[in-house]
Amino acid sequence: MLREATGGLASRPEGFIIWATTQSDAPPAGVFRQKLMYARKVRDGEIIDKSFLPVLYEFPKAMLDAGAHRDFANAYITNPNLGLSRDTRRWLTWTHAWAHPSVLERRKAEAPRIRDFANDGHLTLVERIGDDVDQIAELVAQVEEAGLLDQVGLDPVGIGAILDALEARGIPREKIGGVKQGYTLGGAIKTAERKLAEGGLWHGGQPMMAWCCGNARVEPRGNAILITKQASGSAKIDPLMALFNAVTLLALNPEAQGGMADYLDNGFFGLIG
Repeated sequence: MLREATGGLASRPEGFIIWATTQSDAPPAGVFRQKLMYARKVRDGEIIDKSFLPVLYEFPKAMLDAGAHRDFANAYITNPNLGLSRDTRRWLTWTHAWAHPSVLERRKAEAPRIRDFANDGHLTLVERIGDDVDQIAELVAQVEEAGLLDQVGLDPVGIGAILDALEARGIPREKIGGVKQGYTLGGAIKTAERKLAEGGLWHGGQPMMAWCCGNARVEPRGNAILITKQASGSAKIDPLMALFNAVTLLALNPEAQGGMADYLDNGFFGLIG
């Protein structure tokens, strides 16, 4: 096959061959040694070959002679992705909430806390009911325009206004879906709990979310567990429920929008709950 690949370049000059390999603890030998020595000479300017691009990650001879290759601080030289690669099993979360100032009157005991969340930048107090939906739709539209949006997961109850706002901004209908609530969220609750415990769910440490989690009330129901707005009473848990909606979609293991290279650059799947 190697002969076919190299011989095929005669009829396809625009083609190229990639030689990718790692080196074992044993000294290079055979064909590998020949190709390695050739690549080094091209790299060092001893051979001029404009059709050959050597990309070698190895210690300079001076560092080898000095024993510097044994210093872990220099490991980045032969491991260029050290500290830079991302684990695609990690989920990054960002949460934001919207509220109307009337909530400050209805829940005077919580008003100072809600104002603190707004001052932190984690909650927006809108002047007009409906502005919240418009701002959410605008945020989703920005993600879509960046080519990063996979899905939007919504509570099926009261979905109308948000659905209209999203479609008005050109969000494809197939990217908008209702996420069943109640006992069907049990899997998302357990997944979020486990991901958080194992360090796979990264969050911003937002006081607002800590408050919402503290407000949640867990109901055992047979073999399932439930966290519902009804069980939590008047305490606000909407951002937490939105997180469970997003976890439901993430558990489906969606493909990174914009390709893997874009995900590695931005670390964002584009799932909104």
